[in-house]
Amino acid sequence: MPSAKCACTTWVANAAWASSKSPGPSCHIPTASYNKPMKITLHPYGPLLEVIGPTPQEFACEANTASELLNALHTAFADLQPWKGRIALAIGERLLAPQDEIAEGVEVALIPPVSGG
Repeated sequence: MPSAKCACTTWVANAAWASSKSPGPSCHIPTASYNKPMKITLHPYGPLLEVIGPTPQEFACEANTASELLNALHTAFADLQPWKGRIALAIGERLLAPQDEIAEGVEVALIPPVSGG
């Protein structure tokens, strides 16, 4: 995405490169576009595949943050209700915090709770 500002600087504000306008060493998350419907590619894993469907799955919503995306998913897929508050989202190899921004065209992994020994 040309001319997209990186959202990574919002969660690594103390990094030396964050004060510059250049992307960080592992930058890959463009800043979200607010108040505009966008398409996100979902990659559900484990039992979430049964609810959301095969991967990859395109999802259109107006979510700008991880929290808003989860709320939109719970609204669109009623069968996700038992998983409310238990699904993690990731972009690349980074887990998202609720306030992390989501941008147009990003690929988001939906990770169910994992247990084992």
